[in-house]
Amino acid sequence: MSIKDIDFINDWSEFVQVVEIDPTGLCNLKCKFCPRSTFWPNENKHMSIDTAKKIVEHLKEINYTQEISITGKGEPTLHNNFVELVETFYDPQWQLKMNTNGHRKFHQYEDFILDHFTLIHYNCYESKQQFKDARFKYRRTKNVQVKYRPEMEWYEDHSRYTNRAGSFDMTDTITSEGVCDIPFKKMFIDYDGIYRLCCEDWAEYINMGNIWEQSFIEYLNNNVKLKQYRDRLIEGDRSMSPCSKCTYSIKHNKRPVPNYERMKIWKWMSRTENLGV
Repeated sequence: MSIKDIDFINDWSEFVQVVEIDPTGLCNLKCKFCPRSTFWPNENKHMSIDTAKKIVEHLKEINYTQEISITGKGEPTLHNNFVELVETFYDPQWQLKMNTNGHRKFHQYEDFILDHFTLIHYNCYESKQQFKDARFKYRRTKNVQVKYRPEMEWYEDHSRYTNRAGSFDMTDTITSEGVCDIPFKKMFIDYDGIYRLCCEDWAEYINMGNIWEQSFIEYLNNNVKLKQYRDRLIEGDRSMSPCSKCTYSIKHNKRPVPNYERMKIWKWMSRTENLGV
């Protein structure tokens, strides 16, 4: 794949599989593989309902049908208006997902969460007993996946954790696979409506624009910064920061996007159509 290949794509919204929302600046844990264990602060900041409604407006505009992840960089159930936020994003048109550590607030909203989310990743970070108890409790609940994720040093398992785009000083583990799929397959929207480059970028936290000035369709197809990153990453060039310090590999994700074979087909179709074939 090369820049020339992706020049034939007119609408990048069709490649987005995940729109991740960062609902709150709060978390009640400091896991060792997360920047919250070192430099990332706990901040009492929350996505407003107006911002959520604007995001939904953009989603409807592109007829989005994939996954909305209300997760971000904290514990989503700590949002100061969690119920209304979820109700704003709830729509049968797409799948609603959440990652949670299952502490306190989760149990307060448990019935509501089970009714509204298509998929809940219930992550047990503290003990095997917590994992066993949760797995038993939700053994017949189809939309809950209980996972055991002990608070290990992040670098002990490179297959599961990255260095969060240079947030942890382990640059010697940077992948030789330069191509990255995140800017093609995923959008990350901060609590205040700012588009962020990706969910891995904690250290630089690059501002790519905002939902009030660019709709999803405009951002995905016309944002100059986003195009610069895509043009380089599709060629395997990670020289731009924070990509130059990132250990993320496509192998970390089980749903590799973009669909390179599909892109090749689109390229062929565009050329034959132009030739009147």
